[in-house]
Amino acid sequence: MDYKTIRKIVAMSKSNAKPCDIAEEEYCLRIDNPVTYRSGIVFDAHEIFAMCVTDLVTYMNYIANTEKAVEKAWNELPRFAQREYLMQLIAKEVQNTNIIEGVHSTRKELSKALDAANEQNNHTRFSEFTKLFLELADSNECDTSIPQTLQDIRKIYDSIMQGELEANNIPDGEIFRSGKVSIRDGANNVVHDGDATEAEIQDHLTQMLSLMNSSEVPTLIKACMCHYAFESVHPFYDGNGRTGRFLLALQLHEHLSMPTILSLSSIIYAEKSGYYAAFSKAQELFNCNDLTMFCCTMLEYIVKAQGEVFENISVQLKHIIYCMGKLRELFSEEEISKVQREVLSILLQNKLFSYNPTPMTRKQLSEYVGNAIDEKIGERKIVSALNGLIELELVDSIGERPLRYELSKKANEMFA
Repeated sequence: MDYKTIRKIVAMSKSNAKPCDIAEEEYCLRIDNPVTYRSGIVFDAHEIFAMCVTDLVTYMNYIANTEKAVEKAWNELPRFAQREYLMQLIAKEVQNTNIIEGVHSTRKELSKALDAANEQNNHTRFSEFTKLFLELADSNECDTSIPQTLQDIRKIYDSIMQGELEANNIPDGEIFRSGKVSIRDGANNVVHDGDATEAEIQDHLTQMLSLMNSSEVPTLIKACMCHYAFESVHPFYDGNGRTGRFLLALQLHEHLSMPTILSLSSIIYAEKSGYYAAFSKAQELFNCNDLTMFCCTMLEYIVKAQGEVFENISVQLKHIIYCMGKLRELFSEEEISKVQREVLSILLQNKLFSYNPTPMTRKQLSEYVGNAIDEKIGERKIVSALNGLIELELVDSIGERPLRYELSKKANEMFA
């Protein structure tokens, strides 16, 4: 990208003027440019902004077009596969966000968090964070979830961190922290110091909320700006990364599908050195809060997330279609009923898409098969279907009370 930062302009200048004066002059030219996206968020006397350069426009157009392809592929997935894939992505979202923030989480803990999030009244470690993403995935009224007040931000934070905070990390100010914190990268090096006082925190986050609820800046750009502002402010002692990622998801949900949003943290984790570098460059001396390059980096990560999601969905969808086609070739409708075919399809989807695939109960299969074929499946019908599949050696039963079912070795070899 052939874009010169203000710092680079200062370095290239042959003027005898002081570097700070050269930077200020260039900042004024850029902030007053008609094609500049202004945030209204001011750090160190300079407003956060991004220039509407060709690369940004190209990224935004590409993302909009690619999202149509992602949504088309997503809508072709069976309902059960959609549900299980979302659960898998939510688990990975929580895990990667935790890793970025330096929080250890095991696969067992995340599986329990998913189960607890689905059982509204239960609580385990990470379950509240997981529950927020589930609610966002189920919501069609995403714009109503954008926080309006500082108290709304604190409420989101309290939900995410419920049962997670050590006593010395509990916010000790009116709403946020009153002490100082530093932002560190993956190597534990200090990248940036958060706002020094709660008054500063409240001022900056009030400005951020104004931008977040504004329609004057394109959603993708203002989401990047708000993410940068929140992480720069670092309003809490602990949990800023998790809270910042959820606030970013809330904003992106206006234009992006949940699979894309939930894949973003995997990309950020994989590109974490570039992610921290983008923050650092925006905060370099003389750059005057120019977020053009930062926004380009974040949009590049969204493009990569879309590509990853589209490829995963396409590959698994082709596999389901292939397996169901093979089943039709090998067994006639007289040999395997509609219910039995759907049982095999659900068990296959469970294997392909679930975060932690486990054998399924009759109750689960009755519900999911019924949903798939829009028909109420009673106990007798599901038992009959399963017994027939066991006789054909396509399904194995495991344990007792309740019996659980999974694809047999023969079925797995047939679907390989």
